[in-house]
Amino acid sequence: MQPESGRRSELRSLERGLEILLMFAEEGSRVRDVGDVMSLLRVPRSTAYRFIKVLRDRGFLQDAPGRGNFELGPQVSVLSAAMENRFDLSRTVLPLLHEMVERTNETAFVGVRSGPLAICLDLVESPQSIRLYFRRGRRLPLYAGATAKVVLAHLSRKERERILSGPLHAFTELTVTDPEALRRQLDEIVANGYFISRGEREPGIHAVSVAAFRPSGKFLCALTVAGPGYRMPDDKIQECLAVAKDAAAKLTDEIARFDGQERPVPPRRSGQVLELRRKAG
Repeated sequence: MQPESGRRSELRSLERGLEILLMFAEEGSRVRDVGDVMSLLRVPRSTAYRFIKVLRDRGFLQDAPGRGNFELGPQVSVLSAAMENRFDLSRTVLPLLHEMVERTNETAFVGVRSGPLAICLDLVESPQSIRLYFRRGRRLPLYAGATAKVVLAHLSRKERERILSGPLHAFTELTVTDPEALRRQLDEIVANGYFISRGEREPGIHAVSVAAFRPSGKFLCALTVAGPGYRMPDDKIQECLAVAKDAAAKLTDEIARFDGQERPVPPRRSGQVLELRRKAG
């Protein structure tokens, strides 16, 4: 039987391995090398090779021509085929993103966790000529910005603390980097179900992000509306918040129909979630 320390090490390698696999989706490249892993994960060469070996041993990566090069392995195709028969969040949420854009005239996107980061799973851009520039697959640090903070707030306390104990870089003068202040914000997000960001990730960009949940009450994703600050005064922020809340409730309903389940009474840990579910019902 594998020692507990060995299992923890293996799980850690698999967690970092997920970030390696996401490189292919984000950049669209077929072949990568060990230098890419070293740069992405900020680890020495020996550690990068260890992570690559874990994925290679399980068939997620395979050797490619050239020293130190690798590409996706056959096990990725197996997972892809299996996922086609499961709930497709991106496909389900896309019509809701279109509706959010139609109602707000701003960019809307969905964010989910990706290891120690948040990732933009899908988006619909604003029709306006001046709009937020974003792209699918963009990775975000979990401590800065509306989407990322909503995701971080719904991780376990242990996972939260691991993020807050790491380097917290200020992206703008409004980025919150004090761990205690961030803890208070995260607790408020869990209580309220949303977060409003004004220029803390990118200067001049305002964003509203709402937590969306599975019918069981488990956190699923963050639904966000974002745009230039001059088009997002307080009244527009409140309008976008209402739209995002509505989309989050509809997403939960869609998942319930997919699973053939009735929506249960949501958990009492979030007063905002209770409010959303009552309105949706």
